[in-house]
Amino acid sequence: MTEAKPRRTRSLGGCKTCKRRHVRCDQNRPICQTCSGLGLACEGFSYEMLWMPAKKGQTSRRPSNEKRGYLTSLGIRRHLYSEQYRRSMGTVISKGLVSGSIEASLEEIDQRSQEPSFMYKNETRVGPFAVLHFKKTSSSAGGHTGLALERPMNSIPTPDSNHGIGESDLSSYPVDIPGYADDLLQWSDLFGEDCYGMFSDPSCDPGNHFDFSQYNDTNPGTALPLEDASLQSLHFPQTLPPIDILSHASFLLKNFQKNIVPQMTVVPLAKSPWNILNVPAALVTLGELMIMESESVSHARQANLYSLLACSAVHLAMDSPTATIGSFPRNHWKEVSEQAYQDAKTHLKISLSEETAGARKAKLKDQLMAIYGLTEFAIFSGQYMDARRYLVDAERLLRFRALSKHRISQKLRLLINVYVWLRLIGESTYVLHSYTPTDSFIDNLNMHCEVQTPNSGDKFTAEIAERGRRIDDFLHLENSEGDLNIDEPKDHRMDVPDIHLHDSRKSTGSLCQQVYGMPETMLSLVSQTTRLANVMETLRNAQSLDIPISSHVWKALRRRSTRLENVINCFRNRDLSLDICKEQTSPYELMVQALNSSLVIFFYRRVRQVHPGILSGHVDHVIAALRIWLSFVKEGYPVGLGTLWPMFISGCEATTQAQRSAILDIVDQAGAKSRFEPFQTAKDIMSKQWKLQDEQQASNLGNRLSTWVDILREQKIWPMFC
Repeated sequence: MTEAKPRRTRSLGGCKTCKRRHVRCDQNRPICQTCSGLGLACEGFSYEMLWMPAKKGQTSRRPSNEKRGYLTSLGIRRHLYSEQYRRSMGTVISKGLVSGSIEASLEEIDQRSQEPSFMYKNETRVGPFAVLHFKKTSSSAGGHTGLALERPMNSIPTPDSNHGIGESDLSSYPVDIPGYADDLLQWSDLFGEDCYGMFSDPSCDPGNHFDFSQYNDTNPGTALPLEDASLQSLHFPQTLPPIDILSHASFLLKNFQKNIVPQMTVVPLAKSPWNILNVPAALVTLGELMIMESESVSHARQANLYSLLACSAVHLAMDSPTATIGSFPRNHWKEVSEQAYQDAKTHLKISLSEETAGARKAKLKDQLMAIYGLTEFAIFSGQYMDARRYLVDAERLLRFRALSKHRISQKLRLLINVYVWLRLIGESTYVLHSYTPTDSFIDNLNMHCEVQTPNSGDKFTAEIAERGRRIDDFLHLENSEGDLNIDEPKDHRMDVPDIHLHDSRKSTGSLCQQVYGMPETMLSLVSQTTRLANVMETLRNAQSLDIPISSHVWKALRRRSTRLENVINCFRNRDLSLDICKEQTSPYELMVQALNSSLVIFFYRRVRQVHPGILSGHVDHVIAALRIWLSFVKEGYPVGLGTLWPMFISGCEATTQAQRSAILDIVDQAGAKSRFEPFQTAKDIMSKQWKLQDEQQASNLGNRLSTWVDILREQKIWPMFC
């Protein structure tokens, strides 16, 4: 029996010079580094397409020596695209046709090109066909300034927003649209249009939930009707030659581990989940792609790899404009980050479409890691609505595949807690809900604010367990008094399903401390405050519209507000016994004090809506703690984005010039160590609010001052500080 020949390991896409010299080419375009390092003239890369004979068996009839020469003259046979990618392209093209007809599509695009509005568009597109308007001047297209990454033209339905992350009508905000085109998981195909009720209608009947049990991991043969559903936004290869991203992978992964992982938490950790899970998985994937040349790597694992490379590249792209990093200018890393992001996004879409169930099912951990990597990139680059879509899809995936498990492993527990941190801190600054009261919302609120009974605690536990099957919109409250007893243990039946920490009691198996270095109690109180503020905002709108609200609802909400206020202040006072001026005070204790004081400020801003001057003492305490904390941060050591949350929450309440200058100085110092977009975003929002408040105080004494909540709603933006 003849032994199988070893698989070829040489490069098949090298430049002409390296091929002639029979040396390995790094395939860097337009000039490979192998030729450049030796001072040779790189003759470039060829893209010759040679066709095989039409008859299948034609070459087999030639003599062996003639056959070898004949095949050599044809060159190396390679697939232009994989079979899977070609199928995806065919599906996308066919779905884009009008009525499934090429003739109808061409007729439609011909009609559109004759409309007057065509003169003001760069192109008119119908499915795979497009008409360019070459008479349009380049100056009318506008330009991009700054380092914000460009988004695909179809990622946002309308370009009305000045910030590129929203629309003119809050009621039609992208995330609240059931079948939004850029959503990764088209769950309306799986469960019907009502699946999105929790996002499209804040008053969705809590009784209308989805039974995920029939699709859990114990039934691997169940096939989901998700095929090609999320490929509608699939991007085709760019016109320009793509960058060989994997040739930079080693350098980018080192930068990710050294400079970016520390920024994904609040305080430095010995080993974060990113070091435990994402980075090792990316290294294995890279080895399989580059060394083993494996073609069986799942799309989920490739999405994780490319998302980390995108995060690292965008970090390098935000360095000094004149800096040269890794022998490449800053603009090169910007292009790398954009391409890696699109590659990761495409792989994730395919994974969520084809690898969620069935024979090709990917590991849940791989899919979650990929989603979190893309979320972090979106946060780093200021594409916050992309981040929101990823987090919503992470929640769907958790409820679909994780919460149905009988046993949650420690690694999966880590990934769940990563989601908890990102989602809860992100929701705390998301104020773009509709807040429009509906009859069903009022009815549900009346039901949940009924008088407490001896069995209300058991009823609350059952409701939380049942709610584990639904998508959460943070626009509802639960009915329980015991959920705020922060020193009591949490019921084990609701420990895992409570991924948004409705219950502030102690978890029996939380790994929050290992994920972001903060107590889970602090995060649960942020969640409770966010929910209460959203419900009360909706009720204020109902009051202004003269919608009757039952008296027991107001009593229950006042009781809830008072109870939450007492718990937050007691939780904060536990750490006030520490003297922040003592030399032995640790950086961890300082950050905990800053976070807890910011939590108090957050409650009084969102729930009580007090005058900023009343919070002056709390602002001073946060400033003092952060100043000393910054002195502990080593030179050149990156600062976590989570530290920006207390800076922003307290800074927005600064009323004196001394407080404002101190906060700006702290944000500047932290931003210089991080270099990511959210720090500049926080500064812009605070500066605009301060200016507006000063103008209002000078002209309208006694009236309510604008806050950061008003600024975000007016500008239709959503900053994330996590």
